[in-house]
Amino acid sequence: MTRIARLATLALFLLGATTLETRKPPKGVVELELLTTSEVADKIAAGMTTVLIANGGTEARGPHDVLAGHTIMARATALDVAKALGNALVAPVLPIDVGATGVSEGTTAPGGVTMPADTFKMVKEAEIQSMAWNGFKDIFVMGDHGGGQKVMQDAAEEMDKRLAPKGVRVYYVADFYFKYQEDVRTYLTAHNLPIGAHGGVMETSKLLFLEPASGMYVRPIYKTVPFDPAGPPPSGPNAPPPANNTVVGDPHPSSKEIGRDIQAIGVNDTVAQIRALLGSASSGSQSK
Repeated sequence: MTRIARLATLALFLLGATTLETRKPPKGVVELELLTTSEVADKIAAGMTTVLIANGGTEARGPHDVLAGHTIMARATALDVAKALGNALVAPVLPIDVGATGVSEGTTAPGGVTMPADTFKMVKEAEIQSMAWNGFKDIFVMGDHGGGQKVMQDAAEEMDKRLAPKGVRVYYVADFYFKYQEDVRTYLTAHNLPIGAHGGVMETSKLLFLEPASGMYVRPIYKTVPFDPAGPPPSGPNAPPPANNTVVGDPHPSSKEIGRDIQAIGVNDTVAQIRALLGSASSGSQSK
């Protein structure tokens, strides 16, 4: 190798080393699990002491929407909320909820994953305690699935009493689910769209909007799949097989555009309640 070639090789090596040393993670990362421990420590030290614990779920929602719908929607909303707040991170999203999804021995709609309410409560308390140990001061608990809402509220309230003397507050964010559901129904009615539940236009449209590639979260058959307009089928060990593959409500009019609007509703409702809760807590501490 000539002297010029050796110098060129050395220059390339030094350039590569410099690039590696100065390379930084993408800006705007708010997912706790995608940061290193030192990056999390730096963010907390800089004042990012708010964390969102959003719960997902794994259950049947027809032959067209993937089982992970609750988890996908919970994570996406939590991420957008954290970015809107500007000082929050998002804890890993648990893909399991309370056993209210019709999963039982001999189930005719396979794929669901559930846990008992008492176990779920202990898991939520452990998540909250972990975030407190990590150094977060304001911990917000919320979920995309209706089955575990009361359990999450109880866990948040009990942990708040336990951690408040240490300067850590825990809040249950009901609007992440209840006000969001109500506002979406209002939106669907105003736009002459059908109101449904599992696999209906609300979930299907939101998943269409969130999917990174066509067909990844919603299969194309959503445009023709049969549906049950009357409501969810009965559940339990002696219940008849669910009609129309667990689809409740008409998903046929679903679109990315509808999903975009629905996503904005959920984010706005959640951000508004979190800011209100923080404001109430601040006012309460100042009045003491």
